[in-house]
Amino acid sequence: MKKKLSERGQELNESRKRMALFPKGSSVFYTDGNWVPLVVVDKVHVLPGIPELFRSMLEGCAGLFKGDSSFKQVFVYTWRREGDFAETLRDLQMRNENCLIGSYPKIGGEEYNVRVSITGQDPVQLENIVQELEN
Repeated sequence: MKKKLSERGQELNESRKRMALFPKGSSVFYTDGNWVPLVVVDKVHVLPGIPELFRSMLEGCAGLFKGDSSFKQVFVYTWRREGDFAETLRDLQMRNENCLIGSYPKIGGEEYNVRVSITGQDPVQLENIVQELEN
């Protein structure tokens, strides 16, 4: 960190040290052109909040995010209003606890009013949820 700051003409002061503290055993990854590292603590990836740095970091460390994910996500778009089928979503979530179901209204939607996101590992289960929502 001292080297990266030095390249930018900055010193490693106490405030910067405090902002750079992570638990012992964390993994630190630097990318070309960035003065902030991507840090992995257990399975949590800590990225900078500055949009330009965040984007650059994702591009520079893309290899860290590739893998064989067993999770799938499907979307259902509907003209119904969220409040009209919120109980259905709640019921679906209770019966499918191993899935994540989220609803996202679109204000002034010209293509749909609500997008429902369903994430899980079992494609058959996801399809069953989609079928229930579409009926």
